[in-house]
Amino acid sequence: MNSKKNLEDIISLVKTLRGPDGCPWDREQTLKDLKTYLIGETYEILDAIDQNNPEHIKEEAGDVLFLLVFLIDILEETSDVTIHDVIAEVTEKMIRRHPHVFADKKATTSDEVKANWRIIKKELEGKPVAGLSVLDGIPTFLPALVQAQLLTQKASQVGFDWQTPQQVFEKIEEELGELKESMVLNEHDKIAAELGDVLFSLVNLSRFLKIDSETVLRKTIKKFTERFHFIEQSLRDAGHDINKTSLEEMELLWEKAKTSEP
Repeated sequence: MNSKKNLEDIISLVKTLRGPDGCPWDREQTLKDLKTYLIGETYEILDAIDQNNPEHIKEEAGDVLFLLVFLIDILEETSDVTIHDVIAEVTEKMIRRHPHVFADKKATTSDEVKANWRIIKKELEGKPVAGLSVLDGIPTFLPALVQAQLLTQKASQVGFDWQTPQQVFEKIEEELGELKESMVLNEHDKIAAELGDVLFSLVNLSRFLKIDSETVLRKTIKKFTERFHFIEQSLRDAGHDINKTSLEEMELLWEKAKTSEP
């Protein structure tokens, strides 16, 4: 396979697919149509990163890149924006936001870089615009865990935050107490609201501890899936039907799966 391909090759490929003699499906796609595919491909590359599989990451990165070029081609048809405009704008923005690299601004730590970044966004780029909330700018279609972590992170930047992890933990215990009370009252709407507060507080603790809640939950989901698959395979090997297996038997296999993990 010829590996000496570049961005112009992908641009040419997309234009051929969307051209008069190209693919009918590709020609019909709109910006809104691509949203679902972009979300799906983004999760696939995240999964490849979690697997630490360079070949899989390469494949999924290619899919994301293709979709972005595809999106920009549609944008070019419906506006005056071209892929060169997109590249020029992001290049200028990244140079502007890294004055410690491309100018004489000093920044020796990540915290200093982030502080400069916020100042540049606000003073040079007008973001956030005066009068708007500091919480603005977080896409609502993001997973709830990601939204919660970004929201609490933005609030923290203006001083609305706990001082210690213990304070956050105490808040979680408080929210758990309120959840228990709502369960005693058996009020479904109240239970749902309190459960949401517990989840939000847990994400806040994750953010405070500099742990990405989405990442750790995805790892836990992967771990649960692998252990449950172990139970299923073990039962199949023994000729047993999982639907007729007791909870006690499955729990024994669950513990076995845990001990067999690296």
